[in-house]
Amino acid sequence: MFNFYCLIFALSFHFSIDFVGNLYLAQIIIILTFIFFYFHKDQNLKNSKILNNIIIFGFFWLIGQIISDIINQSIFNDYARGITKIIVTIMSFYVFFKIDLKIKNGLIKILSWIVVVKILFLLMDINSFNEFKNYWKMGLGTSISIIVIIYLNQRNNYKSNTTIFFLIILAFLSLYFETRYLFIVNLISALFIYLSNQQNKYTIFKFTLKHNFYIIIFTVLSVYIFQYLLKSDMLPKILYEKTISQQGNYGQLLGGRSDLIGGLKAIADSPFIGHGSWAKDCFYTDYINNFLLINEYGKTFTDKNCLIPGHSIILEAWIYSGFMGLIFWIYIFVILIKRIKFNFVHTSKFYLILIFLNTIVIWDFFLSPYGGTRMIEFPLYLAILFFLNKNKELQND
Repeated sequence: MFNFYCLIFALSFHFSIDFVGNLYLAQIIIILTFIFFYFHKDQNLKNSKILNNIIIFGFFWLIGQIISDIINQSIFNDYARGITKIIVTIMSFYVFFKIDLKIKNGLIKILSWIVVVKILFLLMDINSFNEFKNYWKMGLGTSISIIVIIYLNQRNNYKSNTTIFFLIILAFLSLYFETRYLFIVNLISALFIYLSNQQNKYTIFKFTLKHNFYIIIFTVLSVYIFQYLLKSDMLPKILYEKTISQQGNYGQLLGGRSDLIGGLKAIADSPFIGHGSWAKDCFYTDYINNFLLINEYGKTFTDKNCLIPGHSIILEAWIYSGFMGLIFWIYIFVILIKRIKFNFVHTSKFYLILIFLNTIVIWDFFLSPYGGTRMIEFPLYLAILFFLNKNKELQND
């Protein structure tokens, strides 16, 4: 029965209706599942300080968003979407916590169904190699990485060498398919899996001077390889041109994520109240382009809707909701950091996927937008990291 629920839930990510923006069926299922679980309360919920705090901070985030929308006079479509995003996020944490309580490895099963269905849907929709490269960037590559790790995690009886090998292969495939972020995420994940104690598979992240030396060498080597490929004209043409255009006075990171410049300016202009849900102001688009021009970047930033850019989960919450949005995600990030050692040191047959999810979640926190189905997928990743290895002591941290 639960597998049937997982299948329907996974399929629901690919269907939406035009109702105050795109309303995904997955969001409706989260709401309905929340209602079902809410009226089947149990005492275990009282033992989760983490979930209770998420709900409390989420409530204040919601209040902050409402205040921001009132002050900024946001239009109905915008504030309805902004409020829905917050409510669905909070409900997602609640639903995934309850599923983890009731179904053994339920969250891993949900994640597996989601990525398998996503892979099938994307592959069926591909008509050309260029489309394949675009879909690889838009979720195909990440989904393949996740399902490969989950499969190898169980198939190889927790051995990590095969996983490292496949992650490195997928990393360079991602570079070939012009997806740099997945190249970085897969390589970093492979590094941290390698740094796990091979003699004791449950004791990792004991950073010694030797481990820190490995990290430095690995980072320098990765940068050197990428620069060598760039200078040798061995990268795909579009990726080469894109990389060159993103080089300027402040490095390639700001060139590749120039949205952050406008977002930080918007935060500085209204740090406490924010600008309201889906706030729009062409001033920030012009501000970014002036920055790029002055600092010798060979690209421009365009957004026909003049949406204030953030391209970062934590920054977008700060921009649209003000200080309360920032506080919510800071709390989530602090818990994430505190749980890293617990997830990787204690007994868990899923520690390989935990390493990968930690890497991609930290990337998304600072460098990915938050909307659409990500408002469900991202809480799912976090729920796996927060609750999969739960016990009474750490649930009350």
